Amino acid sequence: MRSDDDFSLVTVFRTQDLGLLAVVRSLLDSTGVLYELQGGHSLEILPLSPAAGFFRPSALAAAIRVRSEDADEVRDLLSRTVPTGWETD
Repeated sequence: MRSDDDFSLVTVFRTQDLGLLAVVRSLLDSTGVLYELQGGHSLEILPLSPAAGFFRPSALAAAIRVRSEDADEVRDLLSRTVPTGWETD
């Protein structure tokens, strides 16, 4: 028997763009999908933008992780709403 605490998380989205991260989080919040954010604080501390000409290593990217059973649904949702060219897993 599985408990509520017994589930695995998978990464479905990564970005170095703080604005896009806010949009994706808002989208997931509005749909009620439970997610975990990894690395979001590093983007807030060092809000460097590739458009501004600053180099930001991928280690500073934020990742959205969801329960494995929600992953396909979230990937589909993101594929229909996130602009092309952004990294989704």
